[in-house]
Amino acid sequence: MAHTLKLNIYILEIKEKGKRISLTWREFFKNVYGIEEARETTKDRQYLMFKNALLNRLGERFTENENRTKGVSLRNFEVQPSRNIFSGTFKGGLTGIEQELFHNNNANETTGILGYNDIATLIYYFKLWTPYDSNIGILMLQSYASLGCNAEIVDVLKKFFQSLGYTLKLSRFVPHEMIEHFKRTSSIYQISFERKNLSSDTRHQLSPIYDEFPNVNAKLIFSGFRVSPERVWDKLRSQNITLLEADITMLEMAANDDYTTVLSYEDAEGHKSNLNISKTDSELKPNIFLPDTLKEDGKEIPDLTKIDNHTNYLLDIIKEEIGYTVRNEN
Repeated sequence: MAHTLKLNIYILEIKEKGKRISLTWREFFKNVYGIEEARETTKDRQYLMFKNALLNRLGERFTENENRTKGVSLRNFEVQPSRNIFSGTFKGGLTGIEQELFHNNNANETTGILGYNDIATLIYYFKLWTPYDSNIGILMLQSYASLGCNAEIVDVLKKFFQSLGYTLKLSRFVPHEMIEHFKRTSSIYQISFERKNLSSDTRHQLSPIYDEFPNVNAKLIFSGFRVSPERVWDKLRSQNITLLEADITMLEMAANDDYTTVLSYEDAEGHKSNLNISKTDSELKPNIFLPDTLKEDGKEIPDLTKIDNHTNYLLDIIKEEIGYTVRNEN
């Protein structure tokens, strides 16, 4: 089975440490890279200095996570100041454990050894959009459905900004049309209801074994069915009912506000996502899987030209969705 390419999209905000107001990228770049040899720098120079600083910190060696189980390093890196874009690849993978290598049709003879300090790497494409006049940015980070180094790459980027005295905030983002497509092609296959931190009286009634545990939660899960989301909502509206009509006051779940309700979705390809309908601002955020046409011919890794063009297309969609318009890019 082929490895499926995956894409995570994050909305970025940058703040000075200890402050609540997000800076524009212009303010950040001028604060950090605005002066060089007592002279004011141009935007192009600021972007180049930022690129060089990232390469110096992350490109010379592999940065390992705290457990020393994975490492990442920044490799190819391009900057387009006129478009506010940085793009390139990280290399990353497992480390900290000795691994034997075999050909898949011979389990008796090793073809090599990966030592404790070796890293078996894959490439991870990224695109960073930092609109000079805006206080938000976009990070797109490609990985693989079966494995990845997303957490490690995000962590090294956060630590880089921390080293400059700034906090980088990331919020996962999925374009609206991708969410709607997932809804149209998915079924609800599970509904769960959870009550957190049951009272001491309720815990004792359930069983004295729970008396000494103050953080006991109760969770009801209903599964074994598949139904379209439209049918669920239509039935709730037409019959004026709720998803949980039973009397379960014993579990302190008498009213909707007493518990959390989560709907679990799955599409025809087995991709899953959850929606917490107890939160008014909760959104369904399915994973974004990339088509195999973006891979290099005969390989399971992304073709960098193709994925660059595809993420440019997605970036244009995102700009329109968030209402971004160019005001002053210089």
